[in-house]
Amino acid sequence: MLRAILILHRKRRFDDGAISELKLWRVPKPVRGLSHAFKYSLFYGCEGQRQIGYDNEAGKGDHRHYGGRAQVAVAKRRKFATMTHIKVIVGGTLDDDGAAFLDAWHRSERGEAVDECVLAFESWEALTHVLTGERYRMLCHVHKHPEPSVSALARALGRQYRRVHADVTALEQAGLLDRSQGFVRATTDRISADIRL
Repeated sequence: MLRAILILHRKRRFDDGAISELKLWRVPKPVRGLSHAFKYSLFYGCEGQRQIGYDNEAGKGDHRHYGGRAQVAVAKRRKFATMTHIKVIVGGTLDDDGAAFLDAWHRSERGEAVDECVLAFESWEALTHVLTGERYRMLCHVHKHPEPSVSALARALGRQYRRVHADVTALEQAGLLDRSQGFVRATTDRISADIRL
């Protein structure tokens, strides 16, 4: 059975704490009720609280979720799929994210291979709030040595559990760490940066 393939994932963090996230999957056959071979999810809000969203869930077609109204499911924590490369962008706009979404859609329609994962930050301060020196060292450690728990990670790093737990939570919310498969592990093999002036 063929499965949906995530071809684009862009997550942007704003200085005020808001998040936008765009995901685009290529599906083997059109989602029920639609004629195109894509599934998508567009999210804007704060962690765990959607203010507005668009998607094309099977049987419902293209639809919008706005505030608490028309919300068909409880908002879930969104995570990056495990990929080998995440691109970090500092600067840029929602218009840039939208253009990248449409570009990925059109390239995939033409049969081109698309596999993009982007974590964007509104400013340098937003990036350094999430990716501190200690958190970078933690990412490097779990990339080489996934740990079975946060407490095991704290022992391996020689740091206090409380601080390591806070760092793991922040990196997990950013999509750079994952704990869903019984280990604390990095979601990527490589991070590249695009810093716009």
